[in-house]
Amino acid sequence: MSYKKIKEGLYSVGVLNPNLRFFDVVMRTDFGTSYNSYLIKDKKNALIDTCHDGFFEEYIENIGELIPLSAVDYIILNHTEPDHSGALARLLKLCKNAKVYCSRPASIYLKAITNGEMVFNVVKDGDVLSLGDKELRFISAPFLHWPDTMFTYCERLSAVFTCDFLGSHFCEPNMTDRRISYPEKFLKALKGYYDDIFSPFPSYVADGLKKLYALKFDTACVSHGPVLTRKGTDNFCVKDTGRTRYGGADSALKNIENFNVSSADLFRPEGSGIEDFCKDFCDDFYAEDIESARYNTADLRLKEAGNFKIKETRNPRAESVDPALKKADNPRAESAELKTEETDNPRGEHTYFPRYSTAVFPENSESGLLNYALKKYAEWSAPEKSVRLKIPVFYCSAYGYTKKLALTALSELKRIFPSAETAVYDASEGEIGALAEIMNSSDGFMIGSPTLNRNAVPPVLELLARLDMIGCQKKPVGVFGSYGWSGEAVPSICAWLNALRIKVIGEGLKINFNPSADDLEKMRVYTGLFADGLKTD
Repeated sequence: MSYKKIKEGLYSVGVLNPNLRFFDVVMRTDFGTSYNSYLIKDKKNALIDTCHDGFFEEYIENIGELIPLSAVDYIILNHTEPDHSGALARLLKLCKNAKVYCSRPASIYLKAITNGEMVFNVVKDGDVLSLGDKELRFISAPFLHWPDTMFTYCERLSAVFTCDFLGSHFCEPNMTDRRISYPEKFLKALKGYYDDIFSPFPSYVADGLKKLYALKFDTACVSHGPVLTRKGTDNFCVKDTGRTRYGGADSALKNIENFNVSSADLFRPEGSGIEDFCKDFCDDFYAEDIESARYNTADLRLKEAGNFKIKETRNPRAESVDPALKKADNPRAESAELKTEETDNPRGEHTYFPRYSTAVFPENSESGLLNYALKKYAEWSAPEKSVRLKIPVFYCSAYGYTKKLALTALSELKRIFPSAETAVYDASEGEIGALAEIMNSSDGFMIGSPTLNRNAVPPVLELLARLDMIGCQKKPVGVFGSYGWSGEAVPSICAWLNALRIKVIGEGLKINFNPSADDLEKMRVYTGLFADGLKTD
């Protein structure tokens, strides 16, 4: 891959790794990955992140096509994992004038990664580095996904370098969201990346989103996968309605009184209140991002012709037209879909809101996927509200003996908590990411494994490797299993969980071979102890 121009003065100089199938040993990458690095050209030239050391030669060729390596003035490291920093030590030997900027935790890690006596310029949240006409502002973003992580923001370029945040293990020749050949695979990669890397840190994800919403930008330069962009509201525009009130309960829209929208592609605000709204949504947004916005029919009558003009798309569902549009004097109404919905509007009126009229995103991707990714991260990190306890039981079983224990636990849990959501899951059969999501969103869980080679079996170990060790610290965990010879699986799982400060119930329960009636009673008693842990939380 040669360099790619993102916009004037900003270039992608990273490398592609299309054949990678496992990242960091355990993370599947069915669509390969990329090691993204960016060059900003100005009076001073800055590299944002480096790349994996195994691709060093290609990497320096990409940089050299734009500027001599000796002309690199600054190297910014948003994160120090070796796929970002592996090339640093060798790069500094060629970029002899370059100074390295990073967070304080990053400076500690880099010394161990490079094994050298390097001088690092430590930056704090809000610090600014001038390149000439452009300035870089550093924004602390810890645990997204390491303690050292930060964002780098360039207002002049309307770009944020978000490191791993919003990224994906996805590799295609043209690494921008405007030209994705396999969109469904990209969306799968985006979700899988979030699940594997960010799902253990939902509160930090929410903090990261708040920091991004406070910035004005149209480009997210991620460290893996396509650059994400935003371009106006190409698939949704509203004709000028003068004074339009947006009713409903959405906090971002409550105080918007004067929202004067032209028939152009961009919303153009007039009057007070709208500035904060635009700031919250990064100035531009799509219809899919404002599904929570309620359009009050007291001020905006969709049945009146001309109030809405929805751009024509290649939506295969375009013929499905809401009856509310059939009488409208809008010759292009047939190319859109309008959804009607009851809302929690305190004024109790029937309200309408527009739905994105294409598929998940436009076929030509001209509008970009930045808003989509931001919205999905907000959805995925939102705390799940439930009045019912969620108590899954996971197991693997070679000959059905551990399964008997799991089913006994399930039966006892249903007796103790009749209204709880309980189920058993065979870790060797389910999709590991989905099982991990169930485990991490539970109020507590039980897990059973037979013993193989003096350890738990691989599917159980793989599931536990995805445990949210922060979010699950206060949740009770019950451990059980059947064994044949020595039975190390249960104590090894307990020891590992205890080392992570997880609340393990007792020493677990292990049963020799096929559980007898007395053994099953022991399982019921142990399940009761686990249930007591749930009751006390």
